[in-house]
Amino acid sequence: MRLLPLGQERPSDFADGTWIERPGFPPTDGTWLHPTPGALPEFEFEEGHDKTKNEPPFRLIIGTHEDAHIRVDDARVPRRHCMVFKEGRDWYLEGLSACEAVWLGDTCLERGLPTKLCNGDIFSLLKPPTALAYRFQFDEMDNWYLDMVSDKDYPNKWPSKMPGHPSESPPCPEELKRLAWQTDQMRRRSEEDQVRVADWAAFSQYVKRHYHKYGIFAKPWRGSLGPPVQRPPPPGPRAYPSWVAELLTEERMLPYVEREYPFKESLELSGYCVPPPLSPRAPLPQGPVSKWGDNNTARFKSGGTGVMIGDNTVLAAAQALSSSGNDANPTGSANSGMVTSETVETWAVGEVERAGSENVKLENSVLTPKMPQVSFRDWLQAMEDSQFLLQYHDVIAAHFDSLDQIADLYVRGGELDDRFFDTVSIQKLGHRRVFQKWFRDYCR
Repeated sequence: MRLLPLGQERPSDFADGTWIERPGFPPTDGTWLHPTPGALPEFEFEEGHDKTKNEPPFRLIIGTHEDAHIRVDDARVPRRHCMVFKEGRDWYLEGLSACEAVWLGDTCLERGLPTKLCNGDIFSLLKPPTALAYRFQFDEMDNWYLDMVSDKDYPNKWPSKMPGHPSESPPCPEELKRLAWQTDQMRRRSEEDQVRVADWAAFSQYVKRHYHKYGIFAKPWRGSLGPPVQRPPPPGPRAYPSWVAELLTEERMLPYVEREYPFKESLELSGYCVPPPLSPRAPLPQGPVSKWGDNNTARFKSGGTGVMIGDNTVLAAAQALSSSGNDANPTGSANSGMVTSETVETWAVGEVERAGSENVKLENSVLTPKMPQVSFRDWLQAMEDSQFLLQYHDVIAAHFDSLDQIADLYVRGGELDDRFFDTVSIQKLGHRRVFQKWFRDYCR
């Protein structure tokens, strides 16, 4: 098959050295392009090429796009203007663009409707008369490779690629070959992020209609020996180990979340009840609130509630003053045993420190009992049977000297402070729960 620019009577000589092999994308073996100064380039396709005769027919794209096999340098021509392709033994011309029509002789072709080409036909890229026109040349003898027959009952139009494995399938319809080419184009466009989900959905229905047209249906495979074997039912809920159940009882649903706990049945089989959901958080008290270990009298108030919160050390010192016979209420009111915000504000910092020095040590010893004198490795191994906590050994040994130091810094009332997890870089919630449970049980 050959396309000659209008006005050129003979094809160019291959010996002139200006032919370009495999133009356009995708590149195809057996295609050549010959540039012509001031006119359309000449194009030739070798039918029966060793690398293309067993493949679906070649499809030639003409336009201004950089991937077009024949690229036209004219702004009036669309990017993908028309397509020349082969089906069976004949060649066809099809317009692709809605902006500009293709003309076969003096007839304007309808977009998307293939028209058969005959030897010597002239088709124009613009409305004739125009210099952007081609003369189509084709010889019936070029179909020699399609006349190859086999002695088999079902010869294939396309000879097999592997001589040792000859094909015995009937000839494939041309529409399905074109469908395979379109599928490959969609895949290439999807790799370039040019295909939307709606495009794939429409294309899948397009493929489905072609398959049904030729009797190809997708049916579930049930095996050659009968129906499939029934699978056993999924296992039901089972009881958790005690340490897992205790951790789950501490988990509570957020307020206003109305859904069932995912582990409710297994927790009930373990003998535990599902805890109620959390209540909405109450508003914080007004004014500054004391913290652990802060002995600043200016901060010893709880927002008007009259009850000291958050600082057990100062509270113990205040109780020691009351029990030792000192008047904790200078105003002489009857509530001499109650510690209020007014009484605390009247104390001097030095008096609190002197009166509570011994009680502070006693209170700390009650809150943080003496830890076992074992190494960090033995401590982590005894905490959990799975030995997953040993991954934190090096970090803990680098930051702390003993378990007593950890307890003094991060344990208050048997509860492990979250700052310990930030120091050791413990991110997993399950590992945090194991550490908290160990300190809570030991201090209890």
